[in-house]
Amino acid sequence: MGLFSSFIERFRRVTYSGRYMPEIDGLRFIAVFLVVFLMHFGNLMRDNQIGVEYNAANFFHRTIMEGGYGVALFFVISGFILALPFAHEKLLDQKKVSLKTYYWRRVTRLEPAYIISMVLFLCMRVWILHYGSFKELLPHFWASIFYVHNIVYHRASAIN
Repeated sequence: MGLFSSFIERFRRVTYSGRYMPEIDGLRFIAVFLVVFLMHFGNLMRDNQIGVEYNAANFFHRTIMEGGYGVALFFVISGFILALPFAHEKLLDQKKVSLKTYYWRRVTRLEPAYIISMVLFLCMRVWILHYGSFKELLPHFWASIFYVHNIVYHRASAIN
């Protein structure tokens, strides 16, 4: 194995099922690139810091401002991956999907990262950015953690 191959091998993802689709990782990279790079470029364009006047009617400008539709692409990829076990069950007569296991895996993969990021955002807002007090933002934090912030406060989360 060459030096480059061993370097790349360190970053290879370990998948649960053992079925790895490099094409999906390639599409994920494109989606992340579109969101991160183009959205930052779009913000510079919107603020006219690069000498380009933003035009909302222009498809190219809208594409950049919306992250190049990378978020939509990421959701399509996620939907495809999440649907695979059910497609294998129905179309290929493979083993039945346990909904309990399926949802528990979603919860254990997503919730810890969400809760940690919300704690970090809360701390950052209170102690670094000084956007509100801990006492003032704590109810918003709990409403966000339980996914009811929009229902309770009729607006986006004050934490994230």
